[in-house]
Amino acid sequence: MAQGGTQGTIRDHAANATITLVSGMVIGILLVTYAISFSAITFSGELSFLLERAIGIGLFSAAVMAAITSLTASYPGTIGGPQDVAAAVMAITIGTAVASLPPNASPEQVYATAYATLATASLLIAVTFLCLGYFKLGNLVRFIPYPVMAGFLAATGWLLLKSSLGLMAGLTLDWSTLSGLLNGNAMAVWVPGVVLGLVLLTCSWRFKQPVILPGLIIGSIVVFYAVIAVLGITPDAARANGWLLGPFPGKGFTDSIDPSLIFQANVIPSLRTFVEIVTVVILCVLGILLNVSGIEAATRKNIDLNRDLMSSGLANLAASLGGGLIGYQQLSLTMLADRFGAHNRLVGLLAATICALAFFSGADVLAYFPKVVVGGIVAFLGFDLLLGSLYREWNKLPMVDFLIILLIFVVATTVGFLEGIAIGIVAGAIMFIITYSKINVVRQEYLGSEFRSNVDRTKAEEEILKEHGDRTVILVLQGFIFFGTANQIYDLVRAKITRRGVKKPMHVVIDFRRVTGLDSSVVHSFIKLVQFMQEKNVTLVFTGLRKELALRLGDSELDFDAVPAFRDLDGGIEWCEEQTLEAFTEGSRASRASLESYLVGDIFTKAQAREFISYLESNIYEPGDHLLRQGSPSDDILFIEMGRVTVQLELPGGKSVRLRSMGPGTVVGEIGTYLGLPRTASVVADDPCHARRLTQKGFKKIEREQPALISIFHKFMARRLSQKLADNNRMLEAVLR
Repeated sequence: MAQGGTQGTIRDHAANATITLVSGMVIGILLVTYAISFSAITFSGELSFLLERAIGIGLFSAAVMAAITSLTASYPGTIGGPQDVAAAVMAITIGTAVASLPPNASPEQVYATAYATLATASLLIAVTFLCLGYFKLGNLVRFIPYPVMAGFLAATGWLLLKSSLGLMAGLTLDWSTLSGLLNGNAMAVWVPGVVLGLVLLTCSWRFKQPVILPGLIIGSIVVFYAVIAVLGITPDAARANGWLLGPFPGKGFTDSIDPSLIFQANVIPSLRTFVEIVTVVILCVLGILLNVSGIEAATRKNIDLNRDLMSSGLANLAASLGGGLIGYQQLSLTMLADRFGAHNRLVGLLAATICALAFFSGADVLAYFPKVVVGGIVAFLGFDLLLGSLYREWNKLPMVDFLIILLIFVVATTVGFLEGIAIGIVAGAIMFIITYSKINVVRQEYLGSEFRSNVDRTKAEEEILKEHGDRTVILVLQGFIFFGTANQIYDLVRAKITRRGVKKPMHVVIDFRRVTGLDSSVVHSFIKLVQFMQEKNVTLVFTGLRKELALRLGDSELDFDAVPAFRDLDGGIEWCEEQTLEAFTEGSRASRASLESYLVGDIFTKAQAREFISYLESNIYEPGDHLLRQGSPSDDILFIEMGRVTVQLELPGGKSVRLRSMGPGTVVGEIGTYLGLPRTASVVADDPCHARRLTQKGFKKIEREQPALISIFHKFMARRLSQKLADNNRMLEAVLR
């Protein structure tokens, strides 16, 4: 049993090693091909005489980037290397710099200027990437809508498919050269290549064994050479027919790299390309964020965007010493490693080794690799991205999101890649605004009769608040508020104030506790709201307004003196309740500060109330005095006859949290006394306070002398506790509805 398990482990290790080796070699060959191609793009036109030295810069950059990215990226299978978009823009940039040289400039001066311009751009991009990663700004790309990302992947898939056809047919594919695909010799390469790509795609979707893809690629190479052997075609003849890669230079490129050229270059021409270099930086920032996010979406792995920015920054910094063909994480090659099942750092290091070997000794050995296999691999990646982003998302996404994906794909393939991404972002932003505007900015809506403050009231006050509480409207806002959603608030409040058949509100409480931010345009809506409510004699109350939100509103023309503001919703509701009680209480509220008046009419008769009060101790407290202390034994019940107290939870470090406020006619300490538990909170006097205390001694004396009176007291307490429970249930129902 153990022997069988050991053999199985050995087979697994051997399979993984084979997958890693084949993946690393294939990706290395593709990376060399990319480096040479992008070097040719960068040093094109009048600079093509420098192509051999440019290839040296490209191979050096590819080797350095692949190695550093492999070692430092957050996802182990990430492959780094030069990028085509950067190469295309740098070709214009270098051309501008060289065009500023004197007509009699020597080839060395031209090369030094091109080298310095390329190194400067690479260095600037390295610093930008490092700063973005260091300050944790990479996560901004998380705000790009998924349809934009899917459209980007679909467009990338098309570009890969187009590149594979061009590679196999030996032409730059566009509408003018499309007929070249029908050439018999070209068809002999690209048709089998496309078939191979579809076979690889089908197998990757149907079979999950990682060894399948490397096995198919090795088998394809074997079949290719077997076929040409049977046909009597030599490798040289196959190369002449365009069936093999190359030809590549057969010697090393170490002479291309000379950091001292940066100091020998004419500085003025390089400075004149500053605008172009800034453009490259912007495009590369967008490119790396899209590529890394695309890798995350395609591989379904969690990736640390900030770490990958730092990784690519270090890679470009090292590459800048050798001229620096600009690059970052390769979406297609990283996907290929993932599809192979090679999720380790050795793949990238092997690819870097192949690039380094080509740099030091030449790349002629790679010229024996069949184009049909290379093109088939690239076609497989193109099909995978294209069909994965279009076909697989057809039934998964809402139609609007899918149409955005399709729009990006169509624009990217017909107009331009960057134009497609830009239109996609604009379309996504428009859809976001439309969708967000439909979200109700009012999370919850209450009336003062159902959502009460944490203040215990007398029975008479409760009756007043039940009758007139509906004249307080409470709106709890949520999310980010901009002009459109702020106008929703204005329309809602206006409708409530002008609604016929109901009592006009006295107060409208707007709670900002769940608001994440305010747009500057919101202020205008709030100014209109305040002015309208002043005309209608309704008070607007703000609660939960954090400092940054208050500053945003405070810097405007909003009259804060006309808007009472409170730290939390409870404080604002308490203020509204006090205003309501003052408005609808006959006579002075203070004149009713008699415990007897609170007891009579509830359960007690007037005589029973006086008899009960005679057993209570009378105590006077100054502001800040503790009536009850948290943690102390629960051996008495207090009746507040005058003043206000706060029930608060004592926290470590001298901090406290208010739980409730209680005024005249309320009872504290009853729950702990009935349950025999220590005090769970403290009760502190807010202002001069008169309380009457029922001690354990007094309680037992009533039981002994007036058993009927203690029975009435128990009924009184049961009724109060039941009323509290009913009030809490009503508030909970209002919150959960």
